[in-house]
Amino acid sequence: MNIHLETLIPWLEAAYYVAAMIGIPVGIVLFALQKRRERLAEELETYHKTYDRYLVFLQETLARPELRCGEFTGTEQELKDSGFSVQQITMYEILTMIMEQTFIVHSYAKMTKNNPMWNTWANYNIWWASREDFRKAWKAIDGWFYPPFKDYMSKLIAQEDIKANKALQA
Repeated sequence: MNIHLETLIPWLEAAYYVAAMIGIPVGIVLFALQKRRERLAEELETYHKTYDRYLVFLQETLARPELRCGEFTGTEQELKDSGFSVQQITMYEILTMIMEQTFIVHSYAKMTKNNPMWNTWANYNIWWASREDFRKAWKAIDGWFYPPFKDYMSKLIAQEDIKANKALQA
C-alpha cells in the first residue's frame, strides 16, 4: 500500500479544521466550567470562614451573657413570646445555622434526594422539626437564614405542625 503525500494532505487539512472547529469551542467551555467551579469553591470557602467566625461569636455570647451583645438580648418580643431564655434561643440558633450550612453545602454539591447523605441529613431535620420546642424556637429565629433553607425548614415545620395538631385531635 503506497500512500502519496498529495492524497494525504487534504485529509490531514480536513482533520485539522474539524479538530479546530470542535476542539477550540470545547476547550473554551471546559475552561469556563473549571473557572466557575473554582469561583464556587472560593465562595464556599469564604462563606465557611465567615460562618465559623459568627459561630465563635455566638459561643462567646453564651459564655458571657452579661454583655447582652448577641442577636437576642432578652427584650425582643419574639423571644418573650417563645418562652425561651437568651441562652436557649442562641443554642437553637447555633443548631439551625449548622443545619443551614449543611443545606448550602448539599445545594452547591447538587446532591439528589436519592443520595444517602442527603437522606440522613433530611431525616435529621425532620426529627428536629417534629420537636415542639424546635418549632417554637424557629418562629423566633427564622428571619436570618438563607431563603431557600428558610423555605425548606418552614415547609418541614408546617408539615410537623399539621401532624402534631392531628395527634392532639385524635
